[in-house]
Amino acid sequence: GTDGDSDNSLRRRIRNSLADVMMSTAAESDPSPIGSDGVAAPGHSTNSERKEGDKEPTDAEKKKIAEESYDSELSAINKECCKSFKQSFIPTAIDLIDGLQATSTPDSERTSVTRAKYLRDDEATSVLVGSFLLELCSRYPSERSEMLEQILVSFESCIVIGPKGHASVVEGKCVFFTHLCQITVLFLRAMPKSRISVLKRNVVSLVLKCLRPVTHKNLRGPLPSWVTPALLLLEVMAQ
Repeated sequence: GTDGDSDNSLRRRIRNSLADVMMSTAAESDPSPIGSDGVAAPGHSTNSERKEGDKEPTDAEKKKIAEESYDSELSAINKECCKSFKQSFIPTAIDLIDGLQATSTPDSERTSVTRAKYLRDDEATSVLVGSFLLELCSRYPSERSEMLEQILVSFESCIVIGPKGHASVVEGKCVFFTHLCQITVLFLRAMPKSRISVLKRNVVSLVLKCLRPVTHKNLRGPLPSWVTPALLLLEVMAQ
């Protein structure tokens, strides 16, 4: 047979075995002892004392009840595991790209020769993670808003606001912020309705505040790696 048939057969055998075990356990834990005088112990009744409508289930009926109980418990476990799995999507993806910060070369050490290579590597990583998350969004539409919210929360955590209202990217988070900008752009292009969440969280204003001092200071020098995806984000929001 096919693999699917084999799996179904295996599940049936496991379910039947568990049902047999549950029946045996129930029989051992709920005996109907009969005293020496032939009278059932308190709380129990003999077959002759049972009413017609309270017949003791047959072995087949007990097995069916046990199987239904097993199926119900297994279904509840599967739902809980699926819920936990979906809740771990974004945290795992964010931990992944955040971990790249430790292995990536800082912007200050990137030369003009290697700059293009690093930008390609950063973008390739972001596209890979972003595509994975978008695939999950297509499978679980109800989780889209929550996924984007978690990305934007991480996005905002990379920005620090100064006393005069100026904003800047947290030191040591430039590569992480670059990836988040690129993933956010992927989300905004694939799901235009998600731009409403970006507006509500005032992300555009934060990005503009981060860009202003950088562009003023580095008109002739190399710009941080996050500038290009940040500009792309603004372009998408302006469309």
